[in-house]
Amino acid sequence: MATLQPLPSQLAICEKNETHPQLLMRHDRLGIALHTLGLTPINGLRVPALSGTSGWYIYGGDDPSDDPTFYQPLCVTHLGKHCEIAIPYMCLPAGWRFQIDADGHEDVWYDDSLRG
Repeated sequence: MATLQPLPSQLAICEKNETHPQLLMRHDRLGIALHTLGLTPINGLRVPALSGTSGWYIYGGDDPSDDPTFYQPLCVTHLGKHCEIAIPYMCLPAGWRFQIDADGHEDVWYDDSLRG
């Protein structure tokens, strides 16, 4: 499988947060709550990846649901069609979270509880 070349914006987010990038594979999948993407803020969190997954979960609004159908699988190469604003954060490694909105709000932090 081919590794996706990181974008300059992805490398800049990692550098700004003093962490090393965790690259994505072309066919990696992420979990995305498509029905929430009209809500703000947009949240992302990355857990350790399993085979074929990136470890990323993305949703809009304040809180995710425990409903097993809350997230839908999406190939990382299609993220731009659904949530382009999240693309710069996709090289943050497992354990990182972000919260952003279209008005410039940005919060990025490490959450040790995500490392499992």
